[in-house]
Amino acid sequence: MKARRAIPLLCAALLPLAACRKKAPAPVTIGSVTLPAAVASALPIDPREVSKIVNPKGEPPYTGPSGTIRGVVTATGDAAPDTNEALSKVPAECVQAKEAYGKLFREGMMRSLADVVVGVTGYAGYVPEEKNAQTVEMNGCSFGTRTLMLTLGQRLDVVSKDNLSYVPSLLGARMPAELVAVAHGSPVELWPERVGRYELTDSMRLFMRANVLVVKFSTHDVTGLDGHYAVHHVPAGKVKVSALLPATMAQVEREVELHEGETLDVNFELPFDAQKWEASRTGRAVPSAVPSTLPAPSAKPAPRPSASH
Repeated sequence: MKARRAIPLLCAALLPLAACRKKAPAPVTIGSVTLPAAVASALPIDPREVSKIVNPKGEPPYTGPSGTIRGVVTATGDAAPDTNEALSKVPAECVQAKEAYGKLFREGMMRSLADVVVGVTGYAGYVPEEKNAQTVEMNGCSFGTRTLMLTLGQRLDVVSKDNLSYVPSLLGARMPAELVAVAHGSPVELWPERVGRYELTDSMRLFMRANVLVVKFSTHDVTGLDGHYAVHHVPAGKVKVSALLPATMAQVEREVELHEGETLDVNFELPFDAQKWEASRTGRAVPSAVPSTLPAPSAKPAPRPSASH
């Protein structure tokens, strides 16, 4: 033990101080632009503009202790209602589309909840996005997901995986021209150039819909039909984990503490009240519960319940 403790002292005594410290990460060059750290750079805009938003302090990439946060998101309350309007527009031959868009939201086994975005925030440090693009597949007149979450700077690649051609469109983004994704061909590239919410659709099949959320941070994931998510490379310490289902805007969040090398399970339940949802959709007030029998009218006011009740 004494020998181990002596190593840092020997280092300081025998070598220059700079040699005993870790070297600061070198700046990153993207094209002709030099940045303090890497960013996703697949958009037709200046990477410096992306860096100002995703890394406003100009920090080097985080290299400290980190861990993984994972879990399962399930639905509680009422089952998802049918989307009759959307279903009426789906051709009979698009069986997969009926399964994808037939309900307000998608559930798997044991009420596992699909298409939920999970984000981890509140930590200190900058965690760069590792991928320049995310891919979504089209098959059977449907997208492979109903929710996508991108880090600003990422491109969205949309590809046809069946024998059909598609014309994907990203509502809310600049699109100089509509491009066709031919069967088993090259992907169509879409560019969301700002943080915010978009909608992915197909110009030939408007019932095809997917929410696209673009955020400033890279620590996020989207659940599949099994309800599972996993967010890796999360800096250790106290963090906030948030889950959101865009289809209903149901949201829940928790503050947890993550330790170095830990895989922390954080499960969520997202409630759904069909009556309240219908009221919010139509603008009608939710009726109060009406008893099956009404009491006879009384000239005297009913006594107030005692405090013990």
